[in-house]
Amino acid sequence: MALAGHGFETRLPPHVHSAYVLGVVDQGSVWVTVDRSSYLAVAGSVILIAPFVVHTELPEAGGWSFRYLYPSEAVVRAALGIHGNGRRVLDFAHPVLHSPAIAAAIARVHDSVRQGPNEVR
Repeated sequence: MALAGHGFETRLPPHVHSAYVLGVVDQGSVWVTVDRSSYLAVAGSVILIAPFVVHTELPEAGGWSFRYLYPSEAVVRAALGIHGNGRRVLDFAHPVLHSPAIAAAIARVHDSVRQGPNEVR
C-alpha cells in the first residue's frame, strides 16, 4: 500500500501499523515519537517504523507533505531473499534517518506503486 499527504496538519495519537512504515518527508517537518523519544523529520528525511511499534506524528506549524509505503513482513522477506517465519526481519534503532539517497529511492518506489502494477520497474 502507498499513501501520500500534502500540507497534513493532523496530530496523530499513538497508533500502530501491522506492516512496516517506510516514509519520506517531502516538505515541512514532523515530530515522530517512539518509546517516549521524539525525533524531528524534515524535508528529505526518511521515517522507518517496524510493525506494531507504537508511535505518534505531530506536525510542526504549516504541516508536512509525505509519501509512505507499507510493505508487509512477507514482502520485506521476499525483497531481502530471507525465507521462513519468526520474528520480524527489520528493526530500526531510530525512526528518523537523514539520508537524501534513501529518501529518493523510497520516493521512486512510492511513485511507481501509485502509478499502477504495469508501471513498476
